[in-house]
Amino acid sequence: MIKDFAIWKENQDLSQDLQTELNQLTEVEVEDAFGKDLEFGTAGMRGLLGVGTNRLNIYTVQKVTRGLALYLLDKYENENISVAISYDSRHYSKEFCDVCAKTLATFGIATYMYDDVKPTPLLSYLVRYKKAQAGIMITASHNPKEYNGYKVYNETGSQLNIEEANAVINYINSVEDYFDFTYDESKFNLIHIVGDEVEQSYLDNISDIEINKNVDKNIKIVFTPEHGTSSEIMPRCFKQYGYNNIICVEEQMDANGDFPNTKTSNPEDVKAFELAIKYGLENQADILIANDPDADRLGVMYLEDGKYYPLSGNQTGTLMIDYLINFGKDLDNKILYKTIVTGEMGANLARKAGIKVKELLTGFKFIGEQIALLKDKSRYFFGYEESYGYLIKPLVRDKDAIQSALLIAEITAYYKEQGLTLGQRLNQLYDEVGYYDEVTYSLTYNQANGLAIIKDAMDKARELQIKEICGYEINEKIDYLIPQDGLPSSNVIKFYLKDLGWFVLRPSGTEPKLKVYVSIKASSKEEAQQINKQVYEQILEILGLN
Repeated sequence: MIKDFAIWKENQDLSQDLQTELNQLTEVEVEDAFGKDLEFGTAGMRGLLGVGTNRLNIYTVQKVTRGLALYLLDKYENENISVAISYDSRHYSKEFCDVCAKTLATFGIATYMYDDVKPTPLLSYLVRYKKAQAGIMITASHNPKEYNGYKVYNETGSQLNIEEANAVINYINSVEDYFDFTYDESKFNLIHIVGDEVEQSYLDNISDIEINKNVDKNIKIVFTPEHGTSSEIMPRCFKQYGYNNIICVEEQMDANGDFPNTKTSNPEDVKAFELAIKYGLENQADILIANDPDADRLGVMYLEDGKYYPLSGNQTGTLMIDYLINFGKDLDNKILYKTIVTGEMGANLARKAGIKVKELLTGFKFIGEQIALLKDKSRYFFGYEESYGYLIKPLVRDKDAIQSALLIAEITAYYKEQGLTLGQRLNQLYDEVGYYDEVTYSLTYNQANGLAIIKDAMDKARELQIKEICGYEINEKIDYLIPQDGLPSSNVIKFYLKDLGWFVLRPSGTEPKLKVYVSIKASSKEEAQQINKQVYEQILEILGLN
């Protein structure tokens, strides 16, 4: 593969920035940048920006788009094909978007593009609005600024399912040369820029997310897009639906790929809220809301006794489920979708209300796929995952922070009228159904043998024949490498603790990380937290990771 380095170095048409970077690479960096092709997996492509076959740049983006074009031309033979395209605030996102549009046009495929950065859910909506055969979202979600990515959606507005992704991968692999391609400018008339009518249509169509329309909306909300795509649409959404007391974190409102004024753009990390907390305390805001850069994730903090407390993804989902159950018009024959690593409290509230709960593999694409398979879409009740992703109304087929923010604002307003904070409502639920402590632990191994450490841990977990942990009985073990209940094979192992909860081991698909999910139910907060910590520490000891 290193042979490609010479080909790239000899290419006189290489863009100036990539040529400069290429000339400065050390031998080790050449090996990393050209040692393999950047992989297009079942969740698309994500990687470091830069020169080389193992980096995201205009040439690797173009190659993938050529493969996608070949796939679409074969799948939709003799049809008029179109693709929706959008991009986030990261470096080169707009350039990559233009590469996609020009490449597809050269193949005779029409494109519909937003004229500025837009959230991922707006891309899913555009696919459906324009009845396109596919969609492309240029984003690396909440990853660091050095990254970008490329996600592909099918005609339903959901990310490609596994079968579709594998087919696209085969077409991408059939494109051997990164540079043997010339744009046909005579076909650029196939590139269409969409205006504000699509975004307004989306905002109008989420109106029935509002349940108690007469709730007092004069709550104070501090909002930050973390330098991402929701800086315009989220305040606009709040205003359209009557929430006029919005305080924006001005230092973070510009769409900036350097994310200069935040320690992290990931709302799962409380450090993302540092400036929002400052604004909140100054204004005594009821809640703080943060989106990640592509606005598919929602983070929430609430004010209680002069301090701000973060909600986990599981807790936010639980509050939403509780509210939808209490005020939903019709719960008959409904289905709630969650992933196998998402906590049990919200799901158990749904089961108690007679709602069917369907568990899926990690990744919102699987929820989107299930929505598409539903003959009666009115059966959809809610979909969520512990990593701060929720979908209330399936007019899009991916997690949606805009919808979610609108609902959590109403929930906050409703319980404020009752004299309650979000935390106090959670405590009421704990008193009713038991205390759930649901934690995601993340172990990162950046050393050279990091992936080997993770593989060894997963191999050891598969071989384990233990019947108990910390004195608690293990009554079931599921290895998802063996397909379960129609789910695809996945490198995940789940252990059930009798009458207590479960823990899950799952390696990241894109980073040298091992995630350990522990869900414990007990009679008190202290007991649940103590057991959770004990179980986690024992897992590390058993797997030799401590």
